[in-house]
Amino acid sequence: MEAKAGRKLNFGPAFIALAAFLWTTDAFVRSDLSQAYTPNQLVTLEHTIIIIIMLPILVKSMPRLSTFTGAEWGALLFIGIGGSAIATIALTKAFFLGNPFQYVAVIVLLQQTQPIIAIGFAHVLLKEKLPQFYYPLSALAVIGVYLIVFPILTGYTNTIEGLSVISTNFSDPVGVQASLLGLLAAFLWGSSTVFGRYILEHSPTEVKYREMTSYRFIVAFLFLTLLLFIPSPLGGEGLPTTLIPSATVILQLLYLAVVVGLLSLLLYYYGLKSTHASVATLFELAYPLSLFVILPLLRQQLPSTIQMVGAAILIVSTTTLSYLYSSESGIPSSHMDEVLPVSE
Repeated sequence: MEAKAGRKLNFGPAFIALAAFLWTTDAFVRSDLSQAYTPNQLVTLEHTIIIIIMLPILVKSMPRLSTFTGAEWGALLFIGIGGSAIATIALTKAFFLGNPFQYVAVIVLLQQTQPIIAIGFAHVLLKEKLPQFYYPLSALAVIGVYLIVFPILTGYTNTIEGLSVISTNFSDPVGVQASLLGLLAAFLWGSSTVFGRYILEHSPTEVKYREMTSYRFIVAFLFLTLLLFIPSPLGGEGLPTTLIPSATVILQLLYLAVVVGLLSLLLYYYGLKSTHASVATLFELAYPLSLFVILPLLRQQLPSTIQMVGAAILIVSTTTLSYLYSSESGIPSSHMDEVLPVSE
C-alpha cells in the first residue's frame, strides 16, 4: 500500500503501540492466576514455556558463553536473576496483593519510572553523558510518583459529595507493599536495560540480540527452579499442587508467555526497524494509557483525581525525557531495550 508520491506508509509505530497494549493486558491475566499459583511458581512456568520455544536458538548460541569475560558474566547474571526472575516475581507479588485489580493502576503507572532509572544508571555504569534536562524532568517524575501513591500513604479518599478528604485511615500497608514491589520491578528492569546495552554495545564479545535473549531466559529459569526448592522470601514452596492445570489456566499461561512475553517483543522490534527511537518512545505511551481504556471495560474503578494528575505528570515527564534522550543519542531509553521485554 502506498501513500502519495510513491512513498510507502510506515506501519512501524502501529506495531510498537500494539506491543505496548499487550504489555498492559499482562496485569489482568496475571492477577487472575493468584488462586492457582504462587508468584514464583507462575513466573517459573512462564519461563519454562519460553525456554521450550527458544530451545533451538539457545542450543546454537551456548558455545559463545565460553568467550564471556567476568564483567559480561556479571551483567548477564544481573539481567537473568534480577531483571527477568526477581523483577517479574516482584511484579507478580504486587498484582497478587489485595483484591483483584485493586492496585493494578498504581503498579502499572509506576513502571513508567524506568527511563529515569535507565538513563541515570547508564551515566554511572557506562559513563554516558547525563543531559541537563535529566534533572528537572526526573524531579517532576518523582512528584508524579508521590501523587500516585499519595492515597495509599495517607488514606486519601473522596466523599459521596465529591469532596476530597484525608480519612482516619492514615496508611494502607498492603498498598504500600504493592507500590514498593512495583518500584523494585521498575528499578531492576531499568538497570537491566543498561547491563544489556553493555553486553550488546560495550563488551568485547559480539553478542546478537537473539542470543542475549536466550541467555537471559535460561539464567532466569535456572535461578527460578532453584528458588522453588530453597526456603526464602521469594520461594521455597516447591512444585504446584496441581501439576495438570485446567484448560483455562493453560490458556492464561500461554498468553502470558507467548503473547505478552514473546509476541509483543517481536512486534516491538518489527516496528522499531522502521521507526526512529524518539518516535517509538511516543507510541510506547500505549502501555500506560491503554490502562484507562481497559479498566472501564472491566468495570474497575479508575484512579482517583489526584492519582490521575500524578499519572499525567509522570507520563509526560518520563516520555519527554525518553524522547529528548533518544533524539540526542539514537538509543531507545524506555523500559524496552535490545534484550529486555517488559515481561518475562
